[in-house]
Amino acid sequence: MLNIFKNAFSKKQKQDSQIIQFEQFDQHQLEEPEVDNHLPFDFQIIDEEAMKIIEQEYDNKQQDQPLNLEEQQFEEDLIDYEVKVNDSLYGMAIKFNVCEDYIMRINNLSSDLIFQGQIIKIPKKDEKTFPFVHIQEQKEQLEYLWNPEAKSLRFDVMYCNNIQNVQGQLNLASDLILFNPIQQDHLEDSHQKLRFQACISMSDINEAVYYVLPNKYGHLDYIVQIMLSGIGKPKFEKKHRKQQVTLKEQKQTIATVFFRHAERDYVGKLYAEEIKKENCITMARFITEACSNYTGVVELTQLPFVDFIQDPAQKQNLNVDLDEIQDVIGQPMGNLWASLEYVPILKGNSNCFTNTTFKYVIQSIPAIYRLANWSKLYDIDIDGSSYHNMLQQIRQIFPMLLIIKDFDLNIFGVYISSEIHKYSQGFNGNGETFLFNVDSRQDEIVTFVWTEKNRDFVFCDESGIGIGCGDKFGLFIDQSLSFGYSNPCSTFDNPRLSNEEKFGIMHMEVWAIEQQ
Repeated sequence: MLNIFKNAFSKKQKQDSQIIQFEQFDQHQLEEPEVDNHLPFDFQIIDEEAMKIIEQEYDNKQQDQPLNLEEQQFEEDLIDYEVKVNDSLYGMAIKFNVCEDYIMRINNLSSDLIFQGQIIKIPKKDEKTFPFVHIQEQKEQLEYLWNPEAKSLRFDVMYCNNIQNVQGQLNLASDLILFNPIQQDHLEDSHQKLRFQACISMSDINEAVYYVLPNKYGHLDYIVQIMLSGIGKPKFEKKHRKQQVTLKEQKQTIATVFFRHAERDYVGKLYAEEIKKENCITMARFITEACSNYTGVVELTQLPFVDFIQDPAQKQNLNVDLDEIQDVIGQPMGNLWASLEYVPILKGNSNCFTNTTFKYVIQSIPAIYRLANWSKLYDIDIDGSSYHNMLQQIRQIFPMLLIIKDFDLNIFGVYISSEIHKYSQGFNGNGETFLFNVDSRQDEIVTFVWTEKNRDFVFCDESGIGIGCGDKFGLFIDQSLSFGYSNPCSTFDNPRLSNEEKFGIMHMEVWAIEQQ
C-alpha cells in the first residue's frame, strides 16, 4: 500500500512540477536539497503519523464503498407499508423477512413503537414471505392431491376434537388443506381404529377466522376455526347436494373444524406468542382468500371429526338424519369447548342471563361467533331508559343479544345478526336472526328461527324496535324502554313470550361480541 501512495504522489508531483517539503526532519537537514526537476520525485523520508492517517482513510473508503452500494440498492427497492391495528415492528420484521434494526434505521426510528396508519418503508422482496416456521420435508401419503404449481404453507397445529387432540402439520394450498399427524396416531374404540388424518377441499369452505383465547392455565391459545359447507361423506353429499349448493351460496355453515397452534415446533423449540398470533392470522386470511377465489369442484374432503351445526333452520333445509354422519360428527359444542380448554364468557354481570342459559344461546348462534366472549353494551339499570342513548350505544354494532326480564319474571330475547339502523324505512336484517325464551325451571332456552314466510326481521323507528312480524310484532320494545308487546308472528312461528300481550320491563340488557 505504501508503494501505491508513493507512486500516486510521484505522478502528481511530476504532472504539477511541485516540490513536497516535509517539516519534521532532523535539525541538520534543514537546508533544502537540490532537486532535479527532470527526474521523477520519490519519497526518501515520510511522517509515520501522516501515513497512518492516509492508510486509515483509504481503508475506510474501501469498506464504505460496498455498503453505500447496498444502501443505494435498498433505497431503490423500498416500498411504503401502512401500519395496521395489530402490527408490531417485530411482527413486520418476521412478515417481510428483514432485520428489525434495519427497519428502524431506514425509517429513522428511535424506538420500536409504531402506530396505526403510520407509513413504514420496507425493503421490497421478489416473493411475499409468511411468518411460519419451516418444517422438515416429509413425504405425504396424499401428495398426489397437491397441485405442484400451487403456493403452499405449513404450520404446526393441534387438531381439536372431542376424543383426543392430535399434533401434526397443517398444509395449506390454493385448492385444499391437509392435516397430517406427526405420528400416525390411532384410537381404538369398540368398532374400529380411527386415524386422525384430514383433507378439506377449498370448495367445501366458507371462511376461516382466528381467536386468541385464555385457557384454564392462564395462558393464551391461538385458534383457527374453519367453517364448512360440506363434510365429505359421499352418501350425505349426494343426498343433500342441491340443498348444500344453496347453503354454500348463502355462506351458511353446516359444520366447523378447529385447529390450535402448537406450543413447540418439530425440534421442541417454543414458539413466541407473537409468532403464534401472526401464524394464525396468516392461516385465516390464506384460507378465506383461497376459498373465495377457488372455482373448481373437487370432492376431496375427508374428516374424521367435525362439529356438525345443529341449527334448526338449517336442519329443516337438509333434513339430516344423524345416522348418516355418525362416523364423522363431533359431539355437542360443550364438549368441544372442553377440548379447547376454553368456554365463552359474559364480560360483566347480568340480571337476565345465567352462565348456563348464556351457553345455550351461544350454541344456537352462527358458528363463526361461538368462541367469542360477550361484553355488555347497554343496561337500563345502569345507563338509564333513554331510547336515543341506547340507539347511539349500539350504532354500527352487530351481532348482538338483546334480553329482557319482565315483572312476571319471564326471560326472553332476540339474537340480531345485523346492525339496527336508526329510524330506517321498513325491515332490515337476515335469516340468522331468531327469538328465544328461557325456561327458568329447567334453566334451558327455546329458540324460534326464521320460517322463510316473510323477511320481516328487524324494524326500528321513533316509536321503538320490532322483531318479526305478521299481523303483529313477535317482540316490540317501546321507545320508553319501560314496556313492550309480544305476539305470535309468522316470521318465526313463535308463541307469545310474555304472559300477556303487554309486559313491563324490569331488566333489559344488550350484549355484543368482544372484539379480538
